[in-house]
Amino acid sequence: MKLRVTLLTISAALFGLMLAVWLIAEILYGRFTPSPRLVDGVGYEWGEDNSPLDQRLRTLFPVGASDETVAQGLRAQGLELRGERRAQRAWGGLDCQYFVEVDWQADAHGRLTQIGGNYGKGC
Repeated sequence: MKLRVTLLTISAALFGLMLAVWLIAEILYGRFTPSPRLVDGVGYEWGEDNSPLDQRLRTLFPVGASDETVAQGLRAQGLELRGERRAQRAWGGLDCQYFVEVDWQADAHGRLTQIGGNYGKGC
């Protein structure tokens, strides 16, 4: 009887520990971080020039917008600048990871000439 109670106690403690580790991992990997508004309602259409994400980016950042306006706008959405004229963000949990990537080009005066992006997930 004592052995059974001890095994149940150990099992419950291990279950609680595993649950705590899972919850911490989910928090650290961003499950509770909302997606950027930039991708709200956007589907996963790879490589299409007129994808919903591309259309939204062109609306938010029209040709002629300044490089700094684009960078600030993407940072405000939680994206991190990765090199010159590239921004990315990933979020999700242990089961699925979502990401958005945005690339843009500007002329010699720092004015936007082209912008596009990819949005996807891996589960």
